[in-house]
Amino acid sequence: MNYKKIIFKIFFITCISALVISIVCSFFYYFIPINFPGTVGEWITALSTLTGGAFTLEGVWWTITDSKNQKEKELFFQYRPIVTSENLISVIENDLSQLIIENKGYSELLDISIICDKEWVDFKLNIGPEGRNIILPGSEHGFQWSCPFEKIKQCSEISFTIKGRTYLNVKIETKFTFKVTNLSKTQVNLVLITTNCTDSLTSDKKI
Repeated sequence: MNYKKIIFKIFFITCISALVISIVCSFFYYFIPINFPGTVGEWITALSTLTGGAFTLEGVWWTITDSKNQKEKELFFQYRPIVTSENLISVIENDLSQLIIENKGYSELLDISIICDKEWVDFKLNIGPEGRNIILPGSEHGFQWSCPFEKIKQCSEISFTIKGRTYLNVKIETKFTFKVTNLSKTQVNLVLITTNCTDSLTSDKKI
């Protein structure tokens, strides 16, 4: 959060408000034949005080909201699920492959879905106790998937993204990117090269 921009914005709005109040008070006092009690200076002072009070309340509200958001982020980082993948996957022609995912965090990952950047990869999603799509803390699951072997042999990289939600209803996406290496006519290996995690609470990217 850019605090300098927020402070400058509040200062700018306050100055503009004071200028508008001065112009309006002067207009009503000098150009409209109504007998207002008090002087222009007294009206400007009173209205400026009210405006300042309103901005003070706004500042207090912003401070409370910001403090709440910071607390939520602290709790999220403390109890979030940490999703990891195995470093090596063997893909054998005509066999089902597995992507082993482990939750090393302190809260469960709920409502899980998994996607691949290659549309010809097909997943079977049936995980957790009694088939529920949930990975508990300290547990792992193997996502079974299949694909045309000739197509994956022609790839240089392939990515899998695990999506879900967790504590405070925060959405999480973890993307695993693998390098494809050919071993033989019937087997290729996927070697993990990058892991990228984003969430709806702390990340700039909206998910």
